[in-house]
Amino acid sequence: MEQIFPEFYCWQASFRPGREAYSAWVEGETENVLIDPLTPEEGLSRFSHPSKAVIVLLTNANHERDAYSIKLALRAEIWAPEAALSDLDLTPDRVYGSEEELPCGLRAYHLADSHSPGETALLVPRGPGVLVIGDGLVAQPDTEWRVFQPHERAALQPLLEADFDAVVTSHGAPVLSGAKDRLRTFLAG
Repeated sequence: MEQIFPEFYCWQASFRPGREAYSAWVEGETENVLIDPLTPEEGLSRFSHPSKAVIVLLTNANHERDAYSIKLALRAEIWAPEAALSDLDLTPDRVYGSEEELPCGLRAYHLADSHSPGETALLVPRGPGVLVIGDGLVAQPDTEWRVFQPHERAALQPLLEADFDAVVTSHGAPVLSGAKDRLRTFLAG
């Protein structure tokens, strides 16, 4: 687990043999928010705090990952995008919509017509502003961004209105500065 910005951490873990993905943790005053979490190597104890709620935010229906086991282990609440409800295997504790403000000051941006059902980017107001994207933008093998289908680029266009300079995708190395300009260039290409 690596602290990227104050109160913002990322880690990589395996979600199936030979495949890894990034998860994120936002530490707040009254809650710890885990985004698309896979259990880190060091376990879950770091997220547990007697006076803080633990909230698992899913970015899409394909990223349930370890959400349910974390819910059981840490008495966490699972929040899922409204647009993903019909495609989820689990039943979330809460549902959130686009443009909604979430715990720790996060803001949700639904990416219509993206690869995964209910794909929602999350803007994290830490450091220079971090955009966390599940499957709407991938960087494999960790360098060049891509989308699954060409028409999915249009779903990312509204993100240029958000205030961020870093991007963390589930699949690919984080971009810690210049990410908004890089996204603008990617969308123009």
